Amino acid sequence: MTYQEFKNKYEGKKVDVDNANGAQCWDLGQAYFKEVLGLPETVLGGVGLVNGMLKGERYRLMMKYFDEVPTNAMEPGDVVIWEYGHIAIYDHWDGKHCWYFSQNPNAPKIIMVNREGNHAFRLKSVNKSQKRSREEVVKELQRALNADYKAGLVVDGSFGPKTESASHENYLYYLKEGATNHIKWLQSRLIELGYSCGKSGVDGSFGPDTLAAVKQFQKDHALVVDGNVGKATHKELVK
Repeated sequence: MTYQEFKNKYEGKKVDVDNANGAQCWDLGQAYFKEVLGLPETVLGGVGLVNGMLKGERYRLMMKYFDEVPTNAMEPGDVVIWEYGHIAIYDHWDGKHCWYFSQNPNAPKIIMVNREGNHAFRLKSVNKSQKRSREEVVKELQRALNADYKAGLVVDGSFGPKTESASHENYLYYLKEGATNHIKWLQSRLIELGYSCGKSGVDGSFGPDTLAAVKQFQKDHALVVDGNVGKATHKELVK
């Protein structure tokens, strides 16, 4: 079953998978996990409040099946979990707002969820074929370097000497200011590669969660673990 077929099947019809506590957001999520994503019931089962999926062992279980993706790169069918305790399925962007297929308090329908702290997840088997090419990643980096530092780079997708030099001269570090686009590029890339930047996600601020993600990335790739994103770390990030 596709996401569109799932939406057609349940729109306007309350879903109560466990026959307990009425039709909640968890029930719609569990039905989606089973019918569309083909996941075991245990992935979302027994979690209590659904925001528990963002913590500890439950998060690690989630990441066996999903990649966390930047919320500014969501695609229809991605699973979205909010820190306040809600789960829904991303549907579309209208140019100003994100819309989700959501249940509770209403029967499933397409709505806006005007709350921050959302995390987006994409099934690994789907994401594998949809990850950006190296050229796309480098182009985004070049645009960020040009926007923040007036680097004057040609946006050609090649991590050549000039781009390499610009990324080193304008390296990122904990609490760096005036590099919003560059930091957002870093956060988006880390999340794309499976490293969570915490509840703030892609916010353009190099805070403690982003620092922890950078250090873990450096450790996993045999780099100097200092939290500074210079030439070597950039080079590994764009592979």
